[in-house]
Amino acid sequence: MVRSLQAILPSAARLTRSSKWHVTLVFLGEVIDDAGTRGFAFQDTASFVQHGSGLEGDEQDEEIVLYFLPESEIGALYDIDELTAEIAGAAQRAVSLNYPTLKPVR
Repeated sequence: MVRSLQAILPSAARLTRSSKWHVTLVFLGEVIDDAGTRGFAFQDTASFVQHGSGLEGDEQDEEIVLYFLPESEIGALYDIDELTAEIAGAAQRAVSLNYPTLKPVR
């Protein structure tokens, strides 16, 4: 994966350490796994854009990665309006606390 990224980036581009990478996920919906556990299905955004939902159709492209999180392991899911309110609240707290910064623990 790193080689394919480097192939399309400008020659002077540098990648961050893999520990700093993140994956953006698309929420596919509430599902029940084969064992009957209720949870939520997610898919990486890149494969969703290229191949569509991994929950649809009979065959999946090998590049599609689905993630299942049991209901018991998720603290909260927010719709876009709730997320906007959470972000606004966090911004207001930051202002009221004079924009605190986190100090690295070493």
